[in-house]
Amino acid sequence: MKVLHILSSNKFSGAENVACQIIDMFRNDIEMAYCSPKGDIEKELRDRGVKYFSIDKLTYKEVKKVVDEFHPDILHAHDLRACAIVSKFKMKKVAHIHVNHPQMSKIGVRSILAKSILSKFNKIVWVSKSCLEDYVFANRFRNENSLILSNIISLENLNMRAKNAEVQNAHDVVYCGRLCEQKNPLRLVEVCKQLVEKDKEISIGIIGNGDMFEIVSSKIKEYKLDKNVKLYGFVSNPLGAIKNSSVMILTSFFEGTPMTALESMGLGVPVISTKTDGMIDLIEQNINGYLYDTDEECCDEILRLKNHAKELKNLQKTTKDFAQQYNDVEKYKKKILSLYE
Repeated sequence: MKVLHILSSNKFSGAENVACQIIDMFRNDIEMAYCSPKGDIEKELRDRGVKYFSIDKLTYKEVKKVVDEFHPDILHAHDLRACAIVSKFKMKKVAHIHVNHPQMSKIGVRSILAKSILSKFNKIVWVSKSCLEDYVFANRFRNENSLILSNIISLENLNMRAKNAEVQNAHDVVYCGRLCEQKNPLRLVEVCKQLVEKDKEISIGIIGNGDMFEIVSSKIKEYKLDKNVKLYGFVSNPLGAIKNSSVMILTSFFEGTPMTALESMGLGVPVISTKTDGMIDLIEQNINGYLYDTDEECCDEILRLKNHAKELKNLQKTTKDFAQQYNDVEKYKKKILSLYE
C-alpha cells in the first residue's frame, strides 16, 4: 500500500507535524510520502527522513504529476485547500480536518464549499468532537465515513528529539506556535506585560514565526519587555526549550488538538490555555494544566505555580502521567489503518 499526504503549506506547524507523525508511525508497514509546495518545510522533512515531493504550487496539474510518479493507492489531504485539489481525483481519498474554524459554524462560503468538497471523500478525520459537532452541516457527515480522532505523539521519539535539540534554554513560561491571528499573539503579549508588572524576575520564551511576528516584536519593545521576554522566531526543534520550561501558555481563538500542547504535556510541562474547543477536550483542570477566561486568571495561575515549587512539581508529574495514558500509539495506528482499508 502507498499513501501520499498532501498539504497546502510550505511551513512546518501543527497539521504538518501530524502528517509527519503518521508517516513515522507506519515507516515499517506502509510506504508513505509527503507532497506540498516547496519552502521551509523541506529541511524539516529531510531531517525527519520523510520522502518528499515538492511542487511549485498546489494545483491539480502539479499534484497529478506526483501521483503519476509515486502511484499512491490513497491520497490523504490535511487541510481544506489540499482537500479541494484532492477531491478531483478518482481514487480513494481521506480528508483530515485539523481545526475547528469559526467560519465552519455558520452558513457561508467556507462552510458550503467544505460540504461540497468533503462529500467527495471516502473517509473524513475530525481531530476533536467539536470540529464535527460545531460544523453547520454536521448532520451531513455524522455517519460511518467520519472518524473523530484526536492527535497523539510518540513519547519515545519526542524525548529523543528533546534531548538532541540545540536550544535548551529554560523559562518560567514558554509559548511555541505560529504567530498568526488564530493563535491571538497580541493577547499573549498583553499577558506577558501583566506577568512582568507583577514579577520583575519572570522569564518568558516565545518560539515561532508568522505573519504577526513583526507586530509582536514591536509590542514587546513598546512595553519594554525585552529583559524578560525572549523572542526566538522559528526554531526547527524547540523541544529542549519546552522541556526545560515550567509551563506552556496558549492564547488561541480556536484550535483542534494542537501538537505543541501534546508535546508539552509529553515532556511533563503543563499547559495554561484559553477555553478553546480542542483544549477543553484535552485539559483536565489541575491534572495536566489549567483553562482560563481572563488574562488575570492566566497570570495568577502562572505566578502561583512559579512561587510554589512543590505544587508545580506535582502538576508536572501528573501531566507526564496523563501523557503516558493519552498517547496510545498502537490504538491510533489501528484507527488510521481503518481509514486506509
